[in-house]
Amino acid sequence: MQVQSPENIHWHGVLRDARTPISLVGLDGRVLRASPGLVRLLGYREAELREMERRSLMHPDDVDRDLRALRALIDGHEPACRLDKRYIRRDETVLRAASTMFLIRDASGRPEFAVEVIDMVGGQGQEPLEDRLRTLVDSIPAYVSEIDSGRRYVMVNRAYEEAYGRNRAELEGRTVAEVLGEDSYRTIAPKIDRVFTGEAVAFEEWLPVGGRGMRLHRISYLPKRGADGRVDGLFVFAVDDTERAAAEEGRRVALARLSEKTQMLDAVLAAAADSIIMLDRDGRCLYASRPIARGFGMVRAEMLDRTVWDFGLPESVAARIDRTRLQVMTSGEPVMAEVDLPTPRGLRHYDYTMRPVKDANGAVLAVVVTARDMTQRQRVEDGMRRALAEKEALLLELQHRVKNNMQIVVSLLNLQSQGITQPELKRRHDELGNRIRALALVHEMLTDSRSMAGIDLADYIVRLCGQLQSFHQDGRRPVELRFRLDPVIADMDRAVPLGLIVNELVSNTLVHAFPPGSRGTADIGLAAADGYVELSVADDGVGFGGPPPPGGAGLGTRLIQALAAQIGGELRYDPNADGTRAVVRWPAG
Repeated sequence: MQVQSPENIHWHGVLRDARTPISLVGLDGRVLRASPGLVRLLGYREAELREMERRSLMHPDDVDRDLRALRALIDGHEPACRLDKRYIRRDETVLRAASTMFLIRDASGRPEFAVEVIDMVGGQGQEPLEDRLRTLVDSIPAYVSEIDSGRRYVMVNRAYEEAYGRNRAELEGRTVAEVLGEDSYRTIAPKIDRVFTGEAVAFEEWLPVGGRGMRLHRISYLPKRGADGRVDGLFVFAVDDTERAAAEEGRRVALARLSEKTQMLDAVLAAAADSIIMLDRDGRCLYASRPIARGFGMVRAEMLDRTVWDFGLPESVAARIDRTRLQVMTSGEPVMAEVDLPTPRGLRHYDYTMRPVKDANGAVLAVVVTARDMTQRQRVEDGMRRALAEKEALLLELQHRVKNNMQIVVSLLNLQSQGITQPELKRRHDELGNRIRALALVHEMLTDSRSMAGIDLADYIVRLCGQLQSFHQDGRRPVELRFRLDPVIADMDRAVPLGLIVNELVSNTLVHAFPPGSRGTADIGLAAADGYVELSVADDGVGFGGPPPPGGAGLGTRLIQALAAQIGGELRYDPNADGTRAVVRWPAG
């Protein structure tokens, strides 16, 4: 039979301070607890006594008598027993003592443990036996009393006096009904009747205790037999169990509230789209939400106390998840990851976040995994990526064909230019060809990069200027081009007009800025700052010979102004420049 811990009936505090040698004895005869008085008497530490067999503390000749007496108590044949025994101290000296032992039962009458009080025998000036028994009974931390056949108190102990605030002279001789009250007596009278039939009775009952009001008691009634063997009274052993019962009720209410909150939380988590699982330090499942259980094709009860290795996952997947758990346990920081899991619905893609659960000291106790099935979204994204790739492929093919067609147009213009003899007409014909080359270069760069995201303006300007320089100066370099270009990416909507602007400005510099046979320099800049991009073309040539004409006189200037307005920018000339400096400024982005 499992012995209930004596702490549950308040023996811990009493034994801690008791000078009288007292021990709590289990039904198997082992020492459960020992008072300081018993520790001093036998010379052992309490921890040592609790690890020893009780029979090893007694003289071998007294062991059988002691076990028979304990068995008689358990079987209910005797309410208490008193034996003269010999105890063996730690130093192996033998002590003679009188042992009084009585049994403690639970509310259903089942034996729980015995209380043994040891009274030393022999010595000078020893008290009479009756006085020594009174001392022993008064040291017991419970309400002990004796009631006669007239249901009057014959004896009460000190605990009884203190509880009711009366001395024993006021209590002894009075009836149970007078002390407890008629209502309480009517409640317990049937149980007293059972004792007088020879039955030991144990129960719990609320009874009044002095000025403390109604208190819950665990009570044992043991029949007292006379010399003729008939029951002529009873012994009462009662323990105030109110605090324990209140504590248990508090725990019950707290557990009920916790259960209610857990059910509410579980309902909320079940309604959430995410799958949630909690794993302890050993990787065992402490909680699993309904979505994740459905995902594994299991019921939640099957997942509890099991690891990810037990969920039917491929070893590589289980190992990856477990490594992530160990990483979170070690670092104490959350980790985000993704994984493909085989499920009864096929292969599913999950994004998951693993977060640590820490105690008040920051130690990681467990991890919570929040996973979301991203399979459908991934399929949509994959479809969109494929569609985008196909679109880009078609656009690149289109750009390639446009580039080829423009090269054909340029070739036709070159052929036609060979038959033009009028200088002005040839100049205009060549300007048109350069503009078409500038457009063709945009499409060529897009085709070469295999991307429709945009082109690098700095690279484009360098390559375009190289073409213009080769065209206008037949391989000679009387004009040195210097570049100061920031990296700027432009899309098609801006790359085309900017290419035409560069073509016009650089062509004007190469053709008109310097007299024939002279040398000079041209600085071409591209800078991005403060939300704007600025293109500048400056030379140290002859300039306009005065301020630039309002609105621009030539087609090239009017074209530059129109193209600048197309990209939301503006064209201006620096009047303080030594030669000519044109600036086009437009918003970035």
